[in-house]
Amino acid sequence: AVSENDYKIVLEDVNKKEAYDKFIELTKDQRTESFTPDPPLLKVGDTYLFGIDQIMERARDVVIAAVKEKNGSQETLADSLKGINENDTFLVYFYIPACDDCQKVQKYLDT
Repeated sequence: AVSENDYKIVLEDVNKKEAYDKFIELTKDQRTESFTPDPPLLKVGDTYLFGIDQIMERARDVVIAAVKEKNGSQETLADSLKGINENDTFLVYFYIPACDDCQKVQKYLDT
């Protein structure tokens, strides 16, 4: 199993001004006339996963790929995450506490 001490996940509640400002800054380049980013958002290295569907479908593969790029080849998610320095911010998760999809993603990230 992977210990939460093996890597760092930063949780950002966008109801708080500092987290909201960070969310707006990080997502300003993704905004289009037909797409406005909103939580849940998982940032893995330089990859942004928007919404529950993208996060649930792609998070595991994106994490493994990012760690492989950073640390060399790893076989499993657990081995990959163990290669991340605990002081590194590797995953940043933006959420709203009252958001149903955000709560589902939070449970997914906790497993």
